[in-house]
Amino acid sequence: MKDYFSFRKLIAPGLIRSYYIVGALALTIAGFWLIFDVESKPTLPLTHTFWYLLGILVGNVAWRVLCESWILFFNIHDSIVSIQDSQVAFAAYLQSAQRKQQQRRPQPPPPDWEQPGR
Repeated sequence: MKDYFSFRKLIAPGLIRSYYIVGALALTIAGFWLIFDVESKPTLPLTHTFWYLLGILVGNVAWRVLCESWILFFNIHDSIVSIQDSQVAFAAYLQSAQRKQQQRRPQPPPPDWEQPGR
């Protein structure tokens, strides 16, 4: 839940997929409605049917490309967040390794004048 409020996890890609399905269905239904709408054009030439079918196909492909480009922007965001998370983890690892290395260093012997018994 914390990721949602900090915008590290986004909900828009799921919504865009839903919009794609609704839009593709709407384009297809509208295209077939234009083909079979006999009240406005009782006799539809075969060439018009071809152009309407081509319009359905091109419209759906263009809608798909548009939705994919939106999702691509969100995937770029996810990649950037992943890179940032790995950098933070690597920095934490380096700090812990430096602390361990400092703890392992042997203490230098005291100077000659501080040694007892001399």
